[in-house]
Amino acid sequence: MFHLRSLILSALFLIGLLFASVQGLEGKEQTDIKAKTRQNCLWQVSHKDKIMYIQGSIHLLRAQDYPLNSSIINAYEQADSLVLEVDMNEITKPAFMMSMIQEASLKDSSLETVLDEETYQYAKEKMASLGMKMKYYNRLKPWYMCTTVLVSRLSQLGFNATLGLDQHFFKKAKKDSKEIIGLEEASEQMTIMSKASGLDPNRYVRMSFEDIDNIEEQMDSLVQSWREGNLAGLEPLLASLDDYPEIYNIILKERNHKWIPQLKKCLLSDKTHFVVVGALHMVGPDSILKLLEKEGYTLKQL
Repeated sequence: MFHLRSLILSALFLIGLLFASVQGLEGKEQTDIKAKTRQNCLWQVSHKDKIMYIQGSIHLLRAQDYPLNSSIINAYEQADSLVLEVDMNEITKPAFMMSMIQEASLKDSSLETVLDEETYQYAKEKMASLGMKMKYYNRLKPWYMCTTVLVSRLSQLGFNATLGLDQHFFKKAKKDSKEIIGLEEASEQMTIMSKASGLDPNRYVRMSFEDIDNIEEQMDSLVQSWREGNLAGLEPLLASLDDYPEIYNIILKERNHKWIPQLKKCLLSDKTHFVVVGALHMVGPDSILKLLEKEGYTLKQL
């Protein structure tokens, strides 16, 4: 059963940005021929003769999670443009890298002073068990330190941002000379994460490391639900935010509502767009799927 309250949500909407690399899968695209009849985390949105595709993403995946279902590849190939949460060309710019470092760093303090002694020692011991030394992360803000530890643990399990679905299609779109569009600025995601992590730092760090302890089973379940397009299987992850309405509003509800005008513009244009956003943006009453349905558009899961 899902117990996640912070870290996986960070991975779903932000880690692909923070730890992205322009290097993705190499070689010719392969498709999962045997799974043609399986549904995916992929929807066709239509209005009259206009069509748009929306694919839910996990920002870190494993090599074993490929090849992709042929329905996903076909949808991408029909599209003129790729739409991502952010245009990943942004994150390679020196100005963004500098702003990311500044946003993630503690200015005049350290984790040793920000956290109480018991929590600091707890985090230090947990990091040591993962082969990490606290001294290298002591000047990072708690949310960034936890995100870094999460990525390290996921890496041990074979997950990698370069294999994330957004990274995969970003590289492919560049190779295919497709237009790449970002729904928000990279700097916006940094600000959003900083706001969303405004919990008591001791509580945030403790529950984050508790989640990391159980991450392997939880990620297996999450990836399986994603592959099958089983939104009900992702709902416990969304429900984990019930006790944190402010975080829910910041990282999901507000962003989903903000994206709708842009998605409508994509749908009603003369081009076909293939949209890739974190899978959790497709779950719940405030999901982009529900919001598009309310606008009167027709949705079909593929």
